[in-house]
Amino acid sequence: VYNGLSQVPSNVTFSNVVYDDVLSPVFNVIGYKNAGTYEIKLVALDGANCSNYKITNVTYDSFVINKAPLKVVLSDKTITYGDSEPEYSELVSFEGFVNGETKSVLALVSDAYSEYDTSNVSKRNAGSYEINSPVYESANYEISYNNSTLTVNKKIISVSLSSENSSSYYNGSVQIPNFSIEGFAYNDNIETIKNSLEFSKELKNAGTYNNVSLTIDHTNYTFTDTNVNYTILPAEIGFSWTISNMVYKG
Repeated sequence: VYNGLSQVPSNVTFSNVVYDDVLSPVFNVIGYKNAGTYEIKLVALDGANCSNYKITNVTYDSFVINKAPLKVVLSDKTITYGDSEPEYSELVSFEGFVNGETKSVLALVSDAYSEYDTSNVSKRNAGSYEINSPVYESANYEISYNNSTLTVNKKIISVSLSSENSSSYYNGSVQIPNFSIEGFAYNDNIETIKNSLEFSKELKNAGTYNNVSLTIDHTNYTFTDTNVNYTILPAEIGFSWTISNMVYKG
């Protein structure tokens, strides 16, 4: 297996060795480094008593250096709606480099990417997006990959229900307390979320409504419920009549 160093066959065996002599093979090359298949020949022997032996009946086999396993690890990432796109390259790490090697020995084929796109209204909503791993090529590493997940959380906005002007007169319609919202992202505004807002009580008939809260059910925004008391006063009505002369008719 590729280890970043020059290698020669280590599984050489000798027959007819006597007296426990230790012999070492001498090949026609110092060694090979990169993964691949090589033809190597035994040209001599080395060892204390090597002069007592003659090489005969040599059987050769191909010398194979297999690629070393390398894993490209892509981490998950969590951001909030309105944040800039993450640098996906910062989420990449490697497991399996040998001999102090780094990603500089790899050839980048394609970068990591996801469908999340802050410039596209339909592709920047809160939710989960798959991050596709970068792809590399290498002569010496067998590379494996994993994809990961980009999680875009809803943005927390600030909602204030005003205690001022917390009363009005009955007018036959559902009434809405004064409130303000801050913290929108992009060019969003109250129009973006108005159909997702709901008060906890229908403020229509005359009376006092305690702890009225405003809630939201929106794709990209959330907030902590805020309570207010609200009073609808009875409508003031006037009446009048005209005095007219009438004749008694029994």
